[in-house]
Amino acid sequence: MKNTTLLLVICSVALSAHATPWETKPQTLEDEPAAHATTVSTGTYAHHNNYFSIGPVSTELGTGLSLGYAMKVTSQLKIGIQFSSLQGGHRSEGSGDLVSGQFYKENYYHTTQMSSLNLSYYPRDEGVSRWGPFMRAQVGYAKVRSTAGWERYDQDPGFFNGGKERKIEDKSYDKDWGTIYSRLGAYYQFPWNFGEGARVGHVLELGLGINSLAQTESISYVKPNGTTVENHPGWASPFAEVNYSIAF
Repeated sequence: MKNTTLLLVICSVALSAHATPWETKPQTLEDEPAAHATTVSTGTYAHHNNYFSIGPVSTELGTGLSLGYAMKVTSQLKIGIQFSSLQGGHRSEGSGDLVSGQFYKENYYHTTQMSSLNLSYYPRDEGVSRWGPFMRAQVGYAKVRSTAGWERYDQDPGFFNGGKERKIEDKSYDKDWGTIYSRLGAYYQFPWNFGEGARVGHVLELGLGINSLAQTESISYVKPNGTTVENHPGWASPFAEVNYSIAF
């Protein structure tokens, strides 16, 4: 009897020393979905949030250089500011009678300072960091100095220059004015060095669109031959823009 009791005690101790398989089974990857998920990359693009840009821009009010700053808001949206300094205009080839001294050329020029707020929208996922198209809307203020004038010519009677035109008088008129303006453009960008972990990226932007002026000012004058001339910019005109940006 004592031997039987002792045998039962020994068996009980041995069984208690070996836990059941489901209590000691080591966890596999299937049992640890959370741990496995932490090894997945959170993205494939660098976190470039600040963009400083420079580039040429051309509008009816002139051609010049623009400087800008933009901040990434989401992977598909940027907001920014832009400053531009432009000069440009046109000069006619002339018309009238050269022999009688009533041959005229007209000119019309602008010197413009522009500043604006802009919003850029990229339709593709992670579009800010990828090659592809985007839209940009701008609203700003333009300060303009417009100059218009005329030049009168007759026929040069000189021996060597005989028959050629000779300027005998001219006059110009200036007007300073300002206006709110807006732009809407379609762009395409070429970013590089935007891989995950990159410290500095670069972007080339090409854009075309419409420039709209809230108001325009005209300059009118009367030439010596009695003809009235009026000059004013159009309220809507095309623009073209190229920007290079450094991003970090």
